[in-house]
Amino acid sequence: MKLTKNQAKQIRAVKRMKDEDVDLSDIPEKTDWSGAVVEKFYRPNKKLVTVRKRTNKKT
Repeated sequence: MKLTKNQAKQIRAVKRMKDEDVDLSDIPEKTDWSGAVVEKFYRPNKKLVTVRKRTNKKT
């Protein structure tokens, strides 16, 4: 998917922002993590790989 010039400009502007400059006032702070589940949506990328080692033994 290709970004438009405006989208690319907005992304560059966000990258230049410092953490202190980001307005988080409209997002409530999460203080109770008792119901959190670790790695609920994490799925590692798995790929089956076969490796062969060839040795040339001269006896």
